[in-house]
Amino acid sequence: MSGVRRYLALSFLALAFSGCESTEETAQPIVLPDPPANDGVFGYASGCYAMQGFSGKAEPTHLAASAGGDAYEFSAALADSAAHFRMRAT
Repeated sequence: MSGVRRYLALSFLALAFSGCESTEETAQPIVLPDPPANDGVFGYASGCYAMQGFSGKAEPTHLAASAGGDAYEFSAALADSAAHFRMRAT
């Protein structure tokens, strides 16, 4: 009976580790730079910002106007080519 248990245990371990292969998505995690310093709630007023989308797997992209100019999409690779938004205190 101990031979059957050993066989089952080894089979289970082989199956458990067979799913641990490295893929392109998980081989090199993407590391984002640190965010800017937090100046408090009033530190955002009158600032110019670009929005960045990040799924955790693909390279981050920034929100930009679509080719037709009638919508926004996360397609800009750099913040300089992204749509910019100004925060105004109300």
